[in-house]
Amino acid sequence: IGLSITFTSCEKDGLTEEEILNLAQATSFTVEVTEQGSGKSISGVEVSVLTGGVTYSLVTDEFGVAVFENIEQGQAVVNLKKEGYFESSFETKIEAEGRASGDVASFSLYSLEDAVLIKGNVKIQIDLTTDAYEHPEGITIAAVSGNTILASAVVDSDGNYSMLIPASVDGRSVTLMFPDVLYDQKIAVREDGDIVMKTAKGTIFRPYDKAEALPSTANILATIAGPNYTSGRQAYVESLTVESGVITGVELGDIGYGYSIYPAIYINSLNGGSGANIQVDYDYNGSYCSAERYRLDPDDIYIYSGGSGYPDYEPNVNVSTMHPSGFKWSNCDYLNETETIKSGDVYIIDVNYGTGTELGEIQ
Repeated sequence: IGLSITFTSCEKDGLTEEEILNLAQATSFTVEVTEQGSGKSISGVEVSVLTGGVTYSLVTDEFGVAVFENIEQGQAVVNLKKEGYFESSFETKIEAEGRASGDVASFSLYSLEDAVLIKGNVKIQIDLTTDAYEHPEGITIAAVSGNTILASAVVDSDGNYSMLIPASVDGRSVTLMFPDVLYDQKIAVREDGDIVMKTAKGTIFRPYDKAEALPSTANILATIAGPNYTSGRQAYVESLTVESGVITGVELGDIGYGYSIYPAIYINSLNGGSGANIQVDYDYNGSYCSAERYRLDPDDIYIYSGGSGYPDYEPNVNVSTMHPSGFKWSNCDYLNETETIKSGDVYIIDVNYGTGTELGEIQ
């Protein structure tokens, strides 16, 4: 009955039934835009609101406000765009709920000037018969906060990537995600004393897990003695020089936090060889995490015993597979741990996928 009375009254004003229903669902919708962190109002923001299949567009005034009249209530997507700021989209619900002034929603934009820059190089070893590294061109690296992708970058043919991530002086938590990749891998194994070239079909390169050892090769397993980690931790061996079964030279990566000075490195091989005792002059600096993995100065590495029985090492033959950063400290890698980033920060994160995580079927 109420609807009939309203309809009769409005029809006198020349409105159709459909127009009356639309008016009953319409309200005013005010969008307020401020800068994340500073809280200052942002004028000149292009605001578009998609609701009910219709897009409404306005620009914020000097107070950072845009008022939409007679906009349909219900689920809506608000898009904000202005030069110098990250473009952002938000889902919201427009509800007047009988308020004469309609609905009001506040949103914040991140300034490009306050962005965090993350860049680096990604390498991988798909052909183990050479010393050269390749690059996983075309893979996408994503910066994630919760379930939201904040930014992403595609690795180019040289292995480089770069991305700007929205942040403020208050900081925000971000996880940098590197995808698993799958490649047919060329490997070299020993059969009856001879080096034979093979293809490992579908080798998985996963940047978070410790890599598995290649079969039929003399894989290097290097651990670091205490004092802080009595069970030892995996170390990063860049290369070895072996003469008559004895290690006479070694290149090592940064061994990280907590070892004060002169930690011992023990190197064993799955195909024979043990007893090498190497110490590193590494000054403790109190830093728990490092985005980069530096090769240690050869002058700081001391071979007290070269061991015995180690096989000869041709280039990338009989090398171990390895974690992308060479070794991994728990709660330390930028790869899979949440980091708090703040405006103006710059991170250079180089990632080495290594020689694979799960070896494919050898053919």
